[in-house]
Amino acid sequence: NWFFVGFLLTAVVLMIIAAFQFLTGGGDPNAVDAAKKKLIWGAVAVIIAVLARAIPLVVENIVTATS
Repeated sequence: NWFFVGFLLTAVVLMIIAAFQFLTGGGDPNAVDAAKKKLIWGAVAVIIAVLARAIPLVVENIVTATS
């Protein structure tokens, strides 16, 4: 559970920072690029958190269904 919460909190923080960077970038390509990277890593953190929660459940269901 702590892994799931930690990744989701990290994702939210990265996405908030990315949004702030998009707003304050002023059209600077370097700032927009950095914001895009943070947004991508925030999405990756969400995907990892969901997989960390889902994979054990799927494996447990497969194991209990076959036995």
